[in-house]
Amino acid sequence: FNIVFNTSKLECSAEYVLGVILNSLSSILSYNYYDYSSLLGRKRKMKGPVNHQQSFVRQCLYTAIVTSLYIGLTVWAVRLIQEKGSVISIIDTMGNKQNVTPMFFYGLIMASWFS
Repeated sequence: FNIVFNTSKLECSAEYVLGVILNSLSSILSYNYYDYSSLLGRKRKMKGPVNHQQSFVRQCLYTAIVTSLYIGLTVWAVRLIQEKGSVISIIDTMGNKQNVTPMFFYGLIMASWFS
């Protein structure tokens, strides 16, 4: 995503690769974009006031991708819970087998979406 919507020219330099990696790692739940080449002193800073660069389309597209990913994971989890049946057996950290009802997992999914 950050390679496609990067404002810098595609190049094989350390500054470009570092910028793409750091922007990708910082964009987990929200879209962040920073120009790391200016921080490393490779790009001259403009004199005078710097205008805001609009990124509304990039932010909307990123949010749509992340939301569709979460919806897909939720649908997949619900299907797995339905396939397991009325009681789901899990093993806890002590190695003991625990029987859990599907409603517990449905509650977790609802709490994660509505919190």
